[in-house]
Amino acid sequence: MTKRPLSVLMVVALMGGLVATSSIDASAAKRKKKCKAYKPGELGAEAETSKVTAKATEEAPVEVVLDTEPGFGVGGNDFTAANISHVYQNIQVDPKTKKTGLWVRVEMPQGTDYDIYLMNPDGTEAAHAAGFNPIPVGLIGDGTGAGGHSEETAEQLDGILSKDCQGYTLDIGNATGPGGEITLKMWLGEATYDPASAEEG
Repeated sequence: MTKRPLSVLMVVALMGGLVATSSIDASAAKRKKKCKAYKPGELGAEAETSKVTAKATEEAPVEVVLDTEPGFGVGGNDFTAANISHVYQNIQVDPKTKKTGLWVRVEMPQGTDYDIYLMNPDGTEAAHAAGFNPIPVGLIGDGTGAGGHSEETAEQLDGILSKDCQGYTLDIGNATGPGGEITLKMWLGEATYDPASAEEG
């Protein structure tokens, strides 16, 4: 092999190495930075935090079992009544994208009535589902229009539009029931409800 073809091969090899290095650098730059730990407001100050990543789906959600106290009040607009017991859980979304939809489902025993309010750190509401579970559709309504819906044995928030690393405190109120364990399920998916649009409306 003559010197000229050899030098050409060396230049090609060097260029290939530079392209490969450039691709690695670009890939590294695209890697998402880790979320800083969520700092909840007053409501969630003593509560645990669940991080919900893109790995969490409806079929394989993040699950938390929470123990609740009895409740003998009325939910809805009277959610702060003394006879309603509350339990709190912080939630932080960590998707691979800049925005995502947060889905939250609380499952409860038949005949009980729980309400869920998704709160921002500043104490304002992002979304809620607060129907009367024993009769979820009808006179009292099913919570639709505030980011979620009610079922006979569940309250669910449907795809709350959330920014990457955004955090919330979920306020779960036992309006009517003896208390006990309930199951909280969380996952990421399509965003179907924008709290900001709701505020503007």
